[in-house]
Amino acid sequence: MTKNLSTIRRKAVLSIIAVVFAALCLCGLVACTHEGTTEEDLRERGYSIKVTYDYQGGAVNEQPKTEILIKPGSKVPDPSDSKIQMDNPVRANYSFKYFAEAAKDENGEYKKDDNGNYIAGERWDFKTVPTHDTVLLAQWWENYRIILHYGENDELTQTSQSIYRNADGSPQRIPGSAYIASGYTFLDYYTNDAKTELIEVPLVSPKSELFENSQDGLTLHLYSDTLKGEYVVLREVRDISKISAGSNVYVYKDIDANGSKTVSFPIGFSGEIIGNGHTISNFVVDITEPMNSTATAFGLFRSISSTAKIKNLTFDNVSYSVSCSNIRNKEMVVGLFASTVEKGAEITDVHVTNSTLRYQIPSGFTDLDHVYVSEFIARNSAEDTTTNSGASNITVYRAGLAYTADNEYIAYVNYTDEGGNLVIDGVYALAQAERDAENNIVSYRSRTMPTTKIVEQDGKYVIEISKTVYTIAVSANGDDLSAVVEVTQKQ
Repeated sequence: MTKNLSTIRRKAVLSIIAVVFAALCLCGLVACTHEGTTEEDLRERGYSIKVTYDYQGGAVNEQPKTEILIKPGSKVPDPSDSKIQMDNPVRANYSFKYFAEAAKDENGEYKKDDNGNYIAGERWDFKTVPTHDTVLLAQWWENYRIILHYGENDELTQTSQSIYRNADGSPQRIPGSAYIASGYTFLDYYTNDAKTELIEVPLVSPKSELFENSQDGLTLHLYSDTLKGEYVVLREVRDISKISAGSNVYVYKDIDANGSKTVSFPIGFSGEIIGNGHTISNFVVDITEPMNSTATAFGLFRSISSTAKIKNLTFDNVSYSVSCSNIRNKEMVVGLFASTVEKGAEITDVHVTNSTLRYQIPSGFTDLDHVYVSEFIARNSAEDTTTNSGASNITVYRAGLAYTADNEYIAYVNYTDEGGNLVIDGVYALAQAERDAENNIVSYRSRTMPTTKIVEQDGKYVIEISKTVYTIAVSANGDDLSAVVEVTQKQ
């Protein structure tokens, strides 16, 4: 049954509200609200002008046309008017354009083609007041579409769903599914099969010319470089955050992080990274582990599992620092690239260059024999599958212990080793001896917290804790560090 004007809301124009039929089909009359009411009854009540909406291949409520009666002097209801509860027609693979009145001959009669179908004339103006029966024909835009060619030799194709048009015929926003196919990762897109005419996608607001210049004026052919499988494609810094432990990663180009402090890689990595010879550069990683942390492994990748494959990638100008507070941890393992690499992992042509590594052991921790530090990989069980990889031009600010002469205090020092000469970089913590009843040292208790402020003054380091002032001087003799601590009380 076609559209019934009884559904037009009561706030519509009074002269058309009273029309209670919209199902006066060519094959007979159907009463939709008052059983037994006929077209003749309505005409006797003054509704003498018939308006036919012919949907021309489309439909409303699955009906190909709607017929209504209106009074003379009334306007034709506009289905696009929000005050009238009517619908514009829909048609598969087409977008509705507008209604046109059927064309007329020299005698004012509606013209038909050889198949008996009405011929469209001018666009109907819904401000017009008709004086006779009126036939309105729906006009349509054929929808645009994208055909995507992909695969190793572009042998695979995918046709997008219909791309609907706006009122002016321009394409609406193209769905993201037009540019992808399940099981593949798409890189670059081109408008020619030689892949010389690069195009940027997604086309959020594409120009009609992209389609109209195509062979049939409706279909845009795109050719794409693809990877079989699902990959995280690194095109910019923020893409790094998309990497998970098992991700496959494709580095599309060099990435300059411009000093970013938000770059991070998964703690454990088991996937594949295809670096393509590119470099990820200029970022800062600063890790401060809390007192209760049990973490002991640190690096850009803390651990790399046996299934991982990383190749053709460089990390440049990385500033990596880690500070720990939990002295209950029995060891600390730091590798600038990775703490641990399991046997079976493949590390090929991977480099870290022009970078700094700083680590700070917990204040109170004195067992440096269990602190393992490397400019590249601290524990590499995959040495046989690690090829042409390593670190160069790395400055390591190492953690050392500077005891006072009486062993009462330990200053925790960062230093660099320049050809066997230790250069003090700074003091970051202080611990004091704890003694038993016989005055033997049994342990060292931290006097500082990670947030304690340490000020450098004239080559010495000053710490103030609850009005107690510790002034620390540190010196190096060969590879031996020593400290002098002066303690004063503030008034």
